Amino acid sequence: MKCLMLGLMPNLIQMEMEQGTMVSLEELYLWELEQLVDVPVGMKHLVSLKMMFCTEMLVDFGGLAKGNHQLFHFTCVVR
Repeated sequence: MKCLMLGLMPNLIQMEMEQGTMVSLEELYLWELEQLVDVPVGMKHLVSLKMMFCTEMLVDFGGLAKGNHQLFHFTCVVR
């Protein structure tokens, strides 16, 4: 799987990526995940990730781009 799109899940509170999962994921799209307030746990395991796009989120994940994940393009639009 190279692209994962998750959206319109009002009850999703937390996401976790374990080592060895989604090793070929290049693009991650998150939208309208109103209860997701933290950066998904285990982002460092997405070694092939090239782009992450978040839109219509209540939390600004902008700090993610300033951390250890400068190897991929990051865009976040908050309400």
